[in-house]
Amino acid sequence: MEQEYHVTVTLSVTTDDPATAAREAYDLLRFPRTRPTRFTVRYRQSGIDLEMKHPVELGTDNPLGRPDIRIEDGLVLCGHRGSEKTYYVEEVGQYGPLWVKNGHATCWSGDLEVDEVGDDPHVVCFGCGLESRLPPDFQWAGSYDPDS
Repeated sequence: MEQEYHVTVTLSVTTDDPATAAREAYDLLRFPRTRPTRFTVRYRQSGIDLEMKHPVELGTDNPLGRPDIRIEDGLVLCGHRGSEKTYYVEEVGQYGPLWVKNGHATCWSGDLEVDEVGDDPHVVCFGCGLESRLPPDFQWAGSYDPDS
């Protein structure tokens, strides 16, 4: 008989802002389908035994606050630094090149298992190493044709 278990993960993050601490902890938990959207922050003050709990809701729409990618001159650019060294990435270990087709960010599905798309597809810049968010109008292409 299956049983349900509740698992608590404790991470130590130093910051003055509970939402920033929650986002940093969220970013440290790099597992698909298991990233939490709610954190409980405990405040401890020296000389006081009392712990105050403060729930932080991150939501599910871009909870890491990634900037949107930029599309300029037919290129998919990093939302942080504007670098064109960007790749589509999923936390299930898939990645692929990006290009612009009809004004939308596009990725070739030939090397990817599109039916097994992860929960958090995003763009990684190999220039700065930071993540950007894919827009809702992201498209799959049936073939690799960056000149289309």
